[in-house]
Amino acid sequence: MTPARTRGEPLPVEVLRALRNRIGAIDSVSPLGGLSGRTVAVARGQRGTLVAKGPAAATEVRVATRLAPLFREAGIRVAESAVVRTANAGQWLVLEYLPQALPRDRWGADADVIDVLRALHSLRTEPIARIRRRFRPRWDASLTTAAVTALHGGQDLVDRIVRLSERCQYLFDPLAVVSADPNPLNWRLDAAGSPVLIDWERLTLGHPAIDLGILLPGLGEPREAERVANRYGSRDVTATDILRAKAWSLVELAASAPAGGEASAMIRSLRDDIIDRLATVSLIRSD
Repeated sequence: MTPARTRGEPLPVEVLRALRNRIGAIDSVSPLGGLSGRTVAVARGQRGTLVAKGPAAATEVRVATRLAPLFREAGIRVAESAVVRTANAGQWLVLEYLPQALPRDRWGADADVIDVLRALHSLRTEPIARIRRRFRPRWDASLTTAAVTALHGGQDLVDRIVRLSERCQYLFDPLAVVSADPNPLNWRLDAAGSPVLIDWERLTLGHPAIDLGILLPGLGEPREAERVANRYGSRDVTATDILRAKAWSLVELAASAPAGGEASAMIRSLRDDIIDRLATVSLIRSD
């Protein structure tokens, strides 16, 4: 069998070998979509189905090898995984396949999803602080410049985003363990119907609102932010915090989207709406 190619590259031979050891002869390998830029593919074999992802970020390897038991003790379901080391393609993950996506009617203020995030935010910060190469959320001048360029904005947009960024700096204080990418597409349901976050690449420290803002579907409606804040149930996390975090995530997505990719196309199609949303959030002072 010739494995299907994802982003122009076949799976490394070591990964194929690991897959065969677990699910037998492979019937098919199909690429999965996503915005991470990494190869993600589902392999179907005689004894089951698994997902291969790589090259894996150091943080995801840490979750697979050291942090998963800590998460499970806190009631946070983590997909079963194994690390595969290759000669020339870095480390890869072979992951449990969870085929059922989070239904659209559960996007946003879903009680079970928010329970998972609340448990994550309650974990001790020390194990995450020790990950030296972890993602570190920020909103500095370079991020603003890159976002304005991607949005084809002028000086008015620069000024608006700079003012908004100044009001958002508290979001990046290392207050709690955060996923930093719990967008609705990064959740699956297990056999019991419980939500499972499947992407831990950006696990880091920050304000809990970072996760809740990214969790908001679309561009983040104020009414939905209120619902999420109420469901989360903490006086330390307000709807304003969540809307600001959502604005940061939109700016970061615009700034980092590779030209010609899915994210870049989405930014182009939503340009005017994104600019309007940033303008609206920039006018919010405080709750």
